[in-house]
Amino acid sequence: MAKRKRSSPRGFAPTARDSNENPGYKTIFEKIVEQSKGESKSFIWYTAALRSYTDGLKLILEEQKDRGDKQDTQDENVLRLVPKQGHMYFYEYEAKSRWLPFYDKFPLCYVISIGSDYFYAANLHYLAPKQRVYVINDLKRGKINIPRNIIHKYLRKHVKSFFLDLAEEEWETSILLPVENFVKTSGSGKTTFEREDVWKQIDTKDKLKAERVIRDYGK
Repeated sequence: MAKRKRSSPRGFAPTARDSNENPGYKTIFEKIVEQSKGESKSFIWYTAALRSYTDGLKLILEEQKDRGDKQDTQDENVLRLVPKQGHMYFYEYEAKSRWLPFYDKFPLCYVISIGSDYFYAANLHYLAPKQRVYVINDLKRGKINIPRNIIHKYLRKHVKSFFLDLAEEEWETSILLPVENFVKTSGSGKTTFEREDVWKQIDTKDKLKAERVIRDYGK
């Protein structure tokens, strides 16, 4: 995939996959590649194409079904039991929210460091979609350039699903899926916290800058 200039988030180019007579189960990532025909599409095109995909857990269920297909019909995403540094994931999360004003129940996280029972990760859902584009473009160039206040500590025991390990060629699709699910603790239960209100609170000037480190899962 050709590198894009930082000045513009337009012109996403999904990786084309070979088609065959029996394509098997199609995930949202495979459907988007099919719709785009492997051609470069605008930010607006992606936003419109992905607008109806609001169920985060459905993404993980789709990947479970996709694993049952022949290998040459599967997408490049992988379901994991544990996270690794330098990878991007979707997963379901239930926070210890007694002191949190709000949190995202289905994060899109880039993992920065790993502890024994926790990990630190940048949840891109805390950024408006166009800001996310700049973050992933830097990551693909091997640079971490991420606002510090979207980096959070996540406890492994509060992860309620598999980790959906996203292939880099799927990052453009992932950042535009409207699956963020911000909630706040109010009264007797959790109520929705609007994503636009979250984005207004983020300071994008104070950033963590570092070289990207990628840990492999091995064989």
